[in-house]
Amino acid sequence: MAARSNARFADQRIAELEVSDSLDPELKQLQQGLLSSLDVFELPRQAAKRLRMGVGLDLESVRSALSEHLLGCLTDLQDSLAFMEENFTSDDVISGDAIRRLQLDDGDVEAFFKPEVMRSRSVPYSMDDVTSWIARATALENIADRHALFTEFAAIEDCFENIERGARQAVWSIDEQANLR
Repeated sequence: MAARSNARFADQRIAELEVSDSLDPELKQLQQGLLSSLDVFELPRQAAKRLRMGVGLDLESVRSALSEHLLGCLTDLQDSLAFMEENFTSDDVISGDAIRRLQLDDGDVEAFFKPEVMRSRSVPYSMDDVTSWIARATALENIADRHALFTEFAAIEDCFENIERGARQAVWSIDEQANLR
């Protein structure tokens, strides 16, 4: 009974759409060829597919927006790492200590209190990697293939996402401690 009701509804809806003179030209274009070959439940998906085909992707604007987004995030990351290093209590702080510290295990207490131990620990990323990510983000402007563009964007973002999150938390924690003094 439900199948017959759905079929009757679909036929009625198609008939309504076929006689409609109030459709915009864009929808009339979709109406031609779609309604006769599809059931009413497939119509929205096929209409959306046709609409997407007609919508151009301004690749230059997308490239620029993705590059600017990553460069903004990486600039913020650099600023956060510098802020962390400025607020370390050790007198023996060098550039790169903050990014290294963010990648240490929380249980590695010795590395947290002894800079020479911290620097001896192997970590996946350094400030050289941040420089590399900035270069890669800038190079997004030269990628002509949209699939390659989004793949590279995601790959860059995946590299620094956890470090960025840790740096934000550390900066927030430093700010909170400063406000309590």
